[in-house]
Amino acid sequence: MADLKTTIQAMTADGAFRKLLVNPLSQFGRTGRMYLGATILPERLVPNNKYTETMIKYRTVLANDATRYSPAQKKGNDIVGSMDVSLQEQDIAAEYTSEDYDAALAVANVNSMTGNVGNPDMGGVVAITNWFNTRVNLALIEKIEKMRFEALVSASIALSGDNGYTDTVTYPNPTGQRVAAAGSWIDNNYDPLQDLFERMTFAASKGYTIGRIIAGNPVIFALLNNTKVKAAVGGYVSVNSGGALTASQARVSLQALNTYLNENSLPTIEPYNLQYRTQTGSGFFMPRNAMLLLATTERDVEIDLGDLEQLPIRSVAGYVGVGRAAGQPNSGRAVDMQVFTKKPPRVEAEGWQTSLPVITDPESVFVLSGITTP
Repeated sequence: MADLKTTIQAMTADGAFRKLLVNPLSQFGRTGRMYLGATILPERLVPNNKYTETMIKYRTVLANDATRYSPAQKKGNDIVGSMDVSLQEQDIAAEYTSEDYDAALAVANVNSMTGNVGNPDMGGVVAITNWFNTRVNLALIEKIEKMRFEALVSASIALSGDNGYTDTVTYPNPTGQRVAAAGSWIDNNYDPLQDLFERMTFAASKGYTIGRIIAGNPVIFALLNNTKVKAAVGGYVSVNSGGALTASQARVSLQALNTYLNENSLPTIEPYNLQYRTQTGSGFFMPRNAMLLLATTERDVEIDLGDLEQLPIRSVAGYVGVGRAAGQPNSGRAVDMQVFTKKPPRVEAEGWQTSLPVITDPESVFVLSGITTP
């Protein structure tokens, strides 16, 4: 049976921890805990931690009519801008105790199909891998997810750390991109669908088409419970005790609402209710009183999965720049593992990264904020 130190050394030599850090699929989460932000602002390794991002927004214009041998005519069809990017620092430290290791081996032994000791070494590897992925790797990834939605919804990221460190990163926020709901969505005399149609109309005035809508359950339930939404979406008609036809006042389904939105040139609403946790509490990646509407951008990226396999991500609004972490020769997340053999034996792990969301098409992001919810 391998002890804790031997197991960690073997895993390090095999690159087990490094493989988790560089796996491009990790940014999308796992079954039951998927990060929607990675489909909007996917990660991209960048060579420098400070640089100027040239934001080129391509527009398609019609080709010219021409004669067979005439030279092609050039047309201006691009909009060019730039943004100074300064990546920020994030880190996490965690401890894996000998008690954790002993418990994992005990579970592996009990669940052995042979009834013998099974493979405690493999049980220890699995336990340590799961611990490292949850406490270190995903902690860094979820920090990025939180920053994504701060940048998208609020056009700013509030930074805070030990020793009272605070700072704010601000993003371009063109006039009219982020507005408050014009009325209370829980007021049955107000039609919240008009807020959605106003966003669609405003996007169209800039040449954009809304391609995605993301909101949390409180916002969705406010829509589904609103009397005017029920009347617009439609429900069923029943016969009351007096024999009269009456419209249903029950909450309409999200499926029915999405069908109505599709019929009116809006996409389906994607619920996003994933929570993050801190040492003092918890929060939601997608704010509970806002709705995020994203336009189609014609900006597609390919995530390199290795072995000539590519994962296409369509219509992104930008990316998350992942630069060179402190003390590292190349871009990407970094990790350090130390094994202490004195009593009590334990492993201390540290992970750190240098990263920041970069919105390269700020006019493709539309927000409804200040939504009154039940």
